[in-house]
Amino acid sequence: MPYNESVYKLGVPIAPTEPEDVNPTHIAEYGRGGLMSVATLAARDAIPAGRKTVGMLVYVSAESKYYTLTTLPSTWVELQTGGSPSIPDPLTIVELNAERIDFDTTPADPTTDTGRMVWNTDYRTVMLGMNGVVVPLGQSMMKLAHNATGQPIAKGSVVYIAGSHANTSLLIDLADANSESMSSKTIGLAAETIANGDDGFIITEGLLSGLTTNGLSGSSGTAIWLSETAGEFTSTKPSAPNHGVFLGWLVKKAGSGAGSVFVKIINYPELDELHDVLITSIANDDALIWDSGAGVWRNEKIGLSSLASINAAKLIGRRSGTSGTPEEITVSTGLKISSTGVLTTDAVPSDTRSINAGTGLTGGGDLSADRTFSVDFAASGESSTTKAVRADDSRLSDARPALGSASTALSADVTMTNADTWYDGPSVSLSAGTWVIDSMVTILKANVTGTDALAVRITDGTNHYSSGNQSWNTRLQALTTMSCSSIVTLGSTTTIKIQAASQYAGCTIKAATTYQASGNTASNINAVRIA
Repeated sequence: MPYNESVYKLGVPIAPTEPEDVNPTHIAEYGRGGLMSVATLAARDAIPAGRKTVGMLVYVSAESKYYTLTTLPSTWVELQTGGSPSIPDPLTIVELNAERIDFDTTPADPTTDTGRMVWNTDYRTVMLGMNGVVVPLGQSMMKLAHNATGQPIAKGSVVYIAGSHANTSLLIDLADANSESMSSKTIGLAAETIANGDDGFIITEGLLSGLTTNGLSGSSGTAIWLSETAGEFTSTKPSAPNHGVFLGWLVKKAGSGAGSVFVKIINYPELDELHDVLITSIANDDALIWDSGAGVWRNEKIGLSSLASINAAKLIGRRSGTSGTPEEITVSTGLKISSTGVLTTDAVPSDTRSINAGTGLTGGGDLSADRTFSVDFAASGESSTTKAVRADDSRLSDARPALGSASTALSADVTMTNADTWYDGPSVSLSAGTWVIDSMVTILKANVTGTDALAVRITDGTNHYSSGNQSWNTRLQALTTMSCSSIVTLGSTTTIKIQAASQYAGCTIKAATTYQASGNTASNINAVRIA
C-alpha cells in the first residue's frame, strides 16, 4: 500500500505491555479476529473474548490444523482445506436460523435415540426419538398420558381418558366395551408399557408396531374393535348392548411382538347422542316419533291412546295380508297392530269401551286387554234364572247323558275242562245307563270225533241278556267263531261278560287265532253307551 504520513511507522512488532494485558494489539481486520497462531489447543481456548470474532481462524502448531470460531464464546470447528468439512459429533448449536434442513436419506447410522431425528427409508419420513418411543413425523399422533391404575398398562392396551394429571398429561385407564363410561372416551392404544405412577406415550392415530396379533381372526385390512375384555382389542364387532368402538385395522398378523395395527379411533354414538334425537324417560316398547315442531325425533309409547294424539300422521308398515316393501299408512280412525307386527287400517274401538257377559256367562271387561267368556252352569238341581243348565240335567225331558264306550279282548286262552259247563270269556265294567253290547268268541274243538254242540251268552252272572248255539260236524280240532249282541240297561255299575259251554270236555276259548294270528283279538266284548 502507499506510504502514509498520517500513520505510525513501526519498526518492531506490536505486543501487549505485559503478559497479563488482554487488550488487542489491533481491531477489525487489522488485529481483532482474523488470523492467529498459537502453540496448543489450550492456548486457542485461552484466547480472551475481546480478541474473538465469529469466523476468525487460529492455527495450532501442535496439531498442524486450522480452526474456525463458529459460535461465541468457544465453539471451534476444524477447517478443512479440501473435501467435506468435519463436524463434531455431537454438534451443539445454541441457536439455529436456517432456511432449510436437508437430512441424509441414506444415513450410515439410522438408530433413533431420544432427542434424535433420523431419516427412515421405510417410512419415508424423519423419525423422532421421544423417550424410547420412535415417531414417524407426519404419520402418527402421540399424546403423553399418566397411569394411576395401580398396575402397569402394557404396550398395545386400549385406553380411555379417565381425567387429567398435573395439568400436563391425560389420566388413562383400560377401556372396556361392556361399559358406556369406559368406552365412550376411548382415545388410543399404549405406545409403550407405562408403569403405575409413571407417564408414557399413547398413540391416537397411526401405525403401532411391536404387537402380538396372531390371535385375531382375518388378515391384513381386517377391522379391529374394542373388546369386552378390559384393555384388549378384537376382530369381532361387539353385539348390543355392548358398545361398538372402532379402533382401526390389522396391518400385520404375527406373534412374538412382530405384528402391527393402524390406529384410527371412531366411537360410534348412542341413539340418544344424535343431534336430532331427544330421548326422555325411556321405557319398554317406546317408538321414535318425528316432532316437526321441535325438529327432533322423540320417544313415545305406541298405544291406542297415543295413536289418537297423532291422528293424520303417517306410519311405515305392511297392510294386513300383504308382504314385500313396507308402505306409508295414514292413521285415520284407528290402527290395528297384529301379534306379528303387521299394520292394518281397520278401525278399532277405543279401549274405554267394554264387552260384558250376559245371562249364563262370566268374564268380559274393557278392551285394554284380551277378554275370555265362560258358561256359568247351574249346579245339579239348582233353580236359577241367570245360569245355564247342563244338557244332562235330569229336569230336561230329553236330557242327554255323557256318552261312553268300553272294550276288552281275551288276553290268554281259556281251557273248557268240563263238558256242559259255562266258562268266562272277556268282560267289561259298565256304569249305569243303556248300552249296546257286541261280542264274539273263537273256540277250538276238542280232539274227539262226533258232532259237538256249542253255546254262548252275554250275562252279568245272574241275568242273561243274549245267547246262541252252534253244532259241529265230526272234524277234529276245528275252529269256529260265534258272536252275540244285546242292548242292556243297567241301574248301577255292573260287570258284563261273554260265556261259552261245550258238549265235549277239552275245548278252548282262544285269545288269538292259530292261522294268520293278529294278536289277542280272537275273543272280545265291546260296549257303547247310548243313554
